[in-house]
Amino acid sequence: TAAERADGGQHLPTIMFRITAEKCPAQSALHWSSKVELLFSASEQSGQLFAWGLESQARKFVVRLHECGVTGLLELTKLSGKTSFLVTGSKDGNMCVWDMGAFIEGRKTAEESVRAHINAHEHGVHCIVYSEAQGLVFSAGVFKSKEKNTSDVLVWACDE
Repeated sequence: TAAERADGGQHLPTIMFRITAEKCPAQSALHWSSKVELLFSASEQSGQLFAWGLESQARKFVVRLHECGVTGLLELTKLSGKTSFLVTGSKDGNMCVWDMGAFIEGRKTAEESVRAHINAHEHGVHCIVYSEAQGLVFSAGVFKSKEKNTSDVLVWACDE
């Protein structure tokens, strides 16, 4: 309640509405872009990227950017200026940097809007995080050697 919040009580989220879609695989990653005002979600099962409008509560588009499931989404906010770049990580071991502004505005197809296709981790990207202050992207995955599987974290500097 408002009284509890004023007294330092719990601040629990409240469900405003639910976005549902038929024939949509389970979603494993989410990212809200305030630049393009879309909610992006991705499936760890299908490699598809979905965009949702909050106003309409409807799916705007679906694109397939990876052969395997997508495990992470982030937006390069510091570097993008007026353009919005979305980075996706996948079980296929790759990260893609996608110019979502060019695609959303219809200037490029989904495939044409991929600015970089990075072979990041030998056996899948498990998660990705962005530090806006440092201009760094961190990716975690698995490296397999002959002796054992080793988790690794790679640190990527983003060009301005």
